[in-house]
Amino acid sequence: MATRSIPATGLALAALVFTFATLRGAQVCAAGLQASTRSDFSIIGEDESVDSPALGGSLSYSLYLPPGYAPANGPYPVIYLLHGVGGDRHDWLNYGRLRETADRLIADRTIPPVLIVMPDGAVSWWVDSGDVAGPGNYDTAVDRDLVVGIERRYAVRSDAQGRAVGGLSMGAYGALRFALRLPRRYAAAAGLSPALWARIQPDTPSDERLQRVFRGSFGTPFHAGRFVGQSPLAMIDGMAKESSKPSVLLVVGSRDFPSLRSDTEELSARLNRAGLATRYEMKDGGHDWQLWAAALPDVLRYLGGALLDPLRDPVHHGQLERAQ
Repeated sequence: MATRSIPATGLALAALVFTFATLRGAQVCAAGLQASTRSDFSIIGEDESVDSPALGGSLSYSLYLPPGYAPANGPYPVIYLLHGVGGDRHDWLNYGRLRETADRLIADRTIPPVLIVMPDGAVSWWVDSGDVAGPGNYDTAVDRDLVVGIERRYAVRSDAQGRAVGGLSMGAYGALRFALRLPRRYAAAAGLSPALWARIQPDTPSDERLQRVFRGSFGTPFHAGRFVGQSPLAMIDGMAKESSKPSVLLVVGSRDFPSLRSDTEELSARLNRAGLATRYEMKDGGHDWQLWAAALPDVLRYLGGALLDPLRDPVHHGQLERAQ
């Protein structure tokens, strides 16, 4: 059962956390916990928000706080997970079984205790589109407003070795954009069923389908040149010159759209040629939550393995599964 933000501090907050953790699975607000006592349960904040000048308002997000979270134990690494078209900040929790998966991997010491942030991105394709009357400047909202807000509010790392980003479909497009455009900002990226639309060329004419899929994120009518210029595919060549490169995990379903499968395979080859440590996996499944939920443990292992362990526990650190 989800609850909304509840302002509480001190002993009252400790009692609140204990009660909800035992009776309702710790589905409580996390906004005030950066100054609170620790809990032995993971904490879920489903309706958090951060001020976003880029959007002219606020950016909503859901949050996973690991068991034992306490500022004194930080700084913690952070994983940002992005949703796909038609989704929202609740998808990874409701359909991806994120909480159960993260709890298990942390308990097994497969990944370090990590915060997981899941922002709302509308159908923005995680790009800035305010100048073309699109959904809004979601690239800047996430890259600047959300990251800065999380690092001010919680005891988390603020360097590349403390951040990773992943996403599915449209969210994979966004996650790969962030990691390839900002290679010194993220240690690793994961793209599940990345919607790359590599067949779109700068002179591809707009049509009803493209306008329906992209919903004004690249202009109305759809501007193919703008899309191609902002695609993660356009950022690969520049990565070869970078001394610091994120590692990349790509996962696609064996029954996904043929064009998406071939685009992902080609992306993997190009990333490897550019010198990025890239792992490509084809799993049984389609373009749906059955595949994405099943792949989430591998995603968290991969991203978690690239992040520094905040507890500096040699035993814990040695047990991390570092996938290359």
